[in-house]
Amino acid sequence: MNLIRSLTLTGCLAAVALAAGGCGGSDSGRNPALPPGALSAPLDTSFSYSGASFAVVAMGELNQPLNTFWQLLVRPAGKSRWLLVTPPGVADNGGLVVDAPPGARAGAIEVGFRPSVDLAFSPIAATPPNRIAWNAPGLLPGGFDDAPDSFAGGEAGTARFALVATGGGEVLTGTGSSSNWSVIVTRHSLAATLAGRSCGIDVLTALAVASSGEPVVGAACAHPVAGVFVRDGRRWVSAPLRLPVAFGKGATSVLRVTTLPGTNGRLMGLVSGGGSAHQVAAVWGPAGARSGGSTGDWSSSAAFPLGKGARVVTTGFGPQGQVAVAWSTGRGSLRAAVDAGPGRRWQVLSAPPKGTEALVIGRAGSVDALAVSSTLLVDWQLQPRTGRWKAVQRMRVPIELGSSS
Repeated sequence: MNLIRSLTLTGCLAAVALAAGGCGGSDSGRNPALPPGALSAPLDTSFSYSGASFAVVAMGELNQPLNTFWQLLVRPAGKSRWLLVTPPGVADNGGLVVDAPPGARAGAIEVGFRPSVDLAFSPIAATPPNRIAWNAPGLLPGGFDDAPDSFAGGEAGTARFALVATGGGEVLTGTGSSSNWSVIVTRHSLAATLAGRSCGIDVLTALAVASSGEPVVGAACAHPVAGVFVRDGRRWVSAPLRLPVAFGKGATSVLRVTTLPGTNGRLMGLVSGGGSAHQVAAVWGPAGARSGGSTGDWSSSAAFPLGKGARVVTTGFGPQGQVAVAWSTGRGSLRAAVDAGPGRRWQVLSAPPKGTEALVIGRAGSVDALAVSSTLLVDWQLQPRTGRWKAVQRMRVPIELGSSS
């Protein structure tokens, strides 16, 4: 895979922003909010497939929104070093959401810039398969939701899907141009369906697209069911996914649902439950059966406890269905674990290095922790024999602090 960063844009993203009225507006956030105490997945994330590993991390002064700048990194297959490939030309203080289509366009990447400061909408940058040469196919009025899985696209020539925060969540579809997006389902309309009533939907939390081209929506539920919904023609049905018994009878929330390139559209995700104990389970689904598949097509891991007061720091997905999560405990210490895929068990890793913003599972099952200290990014690699972390790359990212004010 030959990935070379382009220093120019085919169709300037900055021009897109100016044409839509400068960088106007504010970040509305999720409305209504998740239930008090519920876990959520931050935008810091990673995914790997046969061609490359990608990571989205926040850098700069992370306690200051105006000095937080989100970066997109890639490590091509067969290479040992990360490259900075953040699309230029648009303020990225609000965060980045990445769509990596799983089918014919495998290797193509699309990036949405979330609203921030005076940016009231989300410009979109896209690059063709197997190389980085950014162009600007359009924008999303109002902006993507504050969730890593809020942008999804299907095969070449098909529509994009976007999750926005309006009214507790709406799913839009369109080609990308500012005037071409339309609502296909809302939290309210989904909650009124038979599937939605069994869930007791609080808010929509995640979005993916199956290989069939049908959208898949994740939600936070008041009832102890997996809030994963698949569109079957004109109706929405619940995915036949059984959660671990250890989740009990409380509320659940879909933290992640996604598909990866090279997996033929197979779904994977992460669900939380168990009340204040904060347990999570990795989940896997079929490659896009229109009806959501049968019960045997879906599986979940055992419940894995993060503990009371836990906060998810980052999540990631590997090419063989691995799911990674790092979290801060109620006492503030950093922990990490990986589920190696369907039928496997959670493995607790050595405590990741201070400042870890992403866990990355490579093609051969390697695990990297990308740690941030202001403008310095350090790649720590887990050593299989010792279980210790070893620094294998240091990268100083050219961030101009104060440039957003």
